[in-house]
Amino acid sequence: MRLSRIRPILCILLLFSAAVSGSTLALAPQRERGRARTRLVVVIAVDQMRGDVTTRYAGYLHHGLKRLVDRGLSFSEAHHDHAVTVTAAGHATISTGCTPARTGIVGNDWFDRSTGADAYCTYDDSVSGVGTGADDKAHQSPRNLRRSALGDWLKESSPASKVFSIAGKDRSAVLMGGRKPDGAFWYDDTTGRYVTSTYYAKSLPAWLDTFNDGGRVQAAFRTGGTERFRLTTI
Repeated sequence: MRLSRIRPILCILLLFSAAVSGSTLALAPQRERGRARTRLVVVIAVDQMRGDVTTRYAGYLHHGLKRLVDRGLSFSEAHHDHAVTVTAAGHATISTGCTPARTGIVGNDWFDRSTGADAYCTYDDSVSGVGTGADDKAHQSPRNLRRSALGDWLKESSPASKVFSIAGKDRSAVLMGGRKPDGAFWYDDTTGRYVTSTYYAKSLPAWLDTFNDGGRVQAAFRTGGTERFRLTTI
């Protein structure tokens, strides 16, 4: 990948793939020491990005990502303790801290022996889409997620907290958001808009309608081409 593409890719991923969440375990020690409670936690997952990218391309990082690198902790030997590293299994592990055997998310798709048919990780026929007419991609929820996630722990500890998950893929937004986020939104490539499902809300928030109607996604296709836009949203 050319260096000129690194910066826009990382910046857009920061905007669209953030899941605001927190951990009760992380907050407790701070309260004991009398420090101010954590106000914001941002979890970012970038598919297939090597761990050394933030150091190799440090000179191209600015603002939010630079702050994370300069003021955060880096674990150079952190690994997933499971073999299946597809999107759904990995994101469920990141958000819950459990392996696929515990989360129930063993892949993006799997064969369901109880129904005798293939199953999609976040498919839920009891809900419908909000903001899209593509019914085949609209039925999404964390119904198959068997463990609570970071955002759930935060809301249990601090019920007034807000948890949102936004991603380029439905499974990423749903599984990183946990069981009871305040919102989960993902890009629908049929309509070119960010959408959600009735599991989360009956209608899209006004700010997301404004973004969708602003034509920024369509403009990215016109100016950068399909291939370049997809690189910034996977």
